Amino acid sequence: MKHTPWSRWWFARMPRERRMLSWGAFALLLALVWGGWLQPTWKRSERLSEQWPTALAEWHQVSQLAQVAAVLQKDRAVAVLPRAQCLSLARSLTAQAMGVDTPVLQDDGSTLTVPLGEGLTAPQLAQWLQSMRLQARLQPTHVQLQRQATGRWQGRITFSGPPLRQP
Repeated sequence: MKHTPWSRWWFARMPRERRMLSWGAFALLLALVWGGWLQPTWKRSERLSEQWPTALAEWHQVSQLAQVAAVLQKDRAVAVLPRAQCLSLARSLTAQAMGVDTPVLQDDGSTLTVPLGEGLTAPQLAQWLQSMRLQARLQPTHVQLQRQATGRWQGRITFSGPPLRQP
């Protein structure tokens, strides 16, 4: 059996010295494993546990936005209403919300302005805006509202949307 310089050096040590060198090498290996792998992993897990609530809240927000985007994509897939049908629907929705027979609608070609006259309560206004968005496919683009002492909202709302852009 041929001995290398390393093995000759190792076997030249006393058994107690070899045992101490072995324990020292083990301690050095343990320190390297701790410093290079375990400690960074430990710190990273602590940092992640601190960031987890924020990341979870952001994930919920993004998933809600994804649901809204899916609904909007589905709405977009629906055919655009003809302009005349859109105006007729907007007129009937407005008449229903305001409780009048013939509401005043100002159509300037690409937008539709609705003066609120006597005004609407907040729930009526919210329901009317949702109906205009979902049924007539019109989005409010300019809103001038004031809350009156009676709790009703008065002013005017200007709408636009794909149906109004048609000739």
